This record gives sequence, C-alpha cells and structure tokens, in this order.
Amino acid sequence: MNPLRFIMLGGTVALCLIVTFVVHGQEGTGEQVGKKVDQTIGEIQEGAKKIIDDARASVERMSVEGRVYARLHWDKALQGALISVDVAKDGDTTLRGTVPNEKAKAKAEQLAGDTVGVQRVANELKVQPPAQ
Repeated sequence: MNPLRFIMLGGTVALCLIVTFVVHGQEGTGEQVGKKVDQTIGEIQEGAKKIIDDARASVERMSVEGRVYARLHWDKALQGALISVDVAKDGDTTLRGTVPNEKAKAKAEQLAGDTVGVQRVANELKVQPPAQ
C-alpha cells in the first residue's frame, strides 16, 4: 500500500473515532478522543515506517543484484556464461548457473564479492564439461 494512502486512511479512521465519541456524548469525550487519535496516529506512523523500510530494503536488494549482474554480464571472461544472481536482505549473494571454466568461475566470484552491498558470496556455479 502506498504510504500516503496509508496515512490518509489513518486520518479517516481518526476522524471517524472523533465523530463517534462526539455523537455518543460520553463524559470526557475530548480526552478519550485525544487518546484514540494519539493511539491511531502512532499505529499509522509505525505502519508507514514499516512500509517505507520494506520498500527501501527491496530497492537496495535490487540495486545490489543489478550491480552484480551488470558486472558479470559485461565481463569478457564470462561471455556466454549463464549466471543467476540472488541477493538476500543481509547482502549474502548466491551465484548459480554454468561457466566455461574454473577461471571464469573464480572471476565471477571475485566480481560479485567486490560489488558494493555484497557481504558474502556462495559460488554454486558449475563448470561446463568440455565439448567432445
């Protein structure tokens, strides 16, 4: 959900609470409304913060994944290699697929490991058997 929509929804809920208390004419309505509004605003802020944090983490993972993929894709030693890249939230990166030789496998691991945002590399690449 869009954070702005989430905040607007929270404002609408708070307004409904205010109207409900005023219509019922309960004693201490202002105080009760204030508490409910404060509680609702706090919940909205927590929800919005979580949405923004999750979105930021997702973008960061995609950015790291894209940087690793670009480095692997444009390296001449890895031309023709079929490599998939998976980056976890903590920056751990897994390389899977096939490469032409051991040198290319080591090069892919080195390039991924030197990429900003990558913490550790699990190199699960397979070397293609020589053509016969």
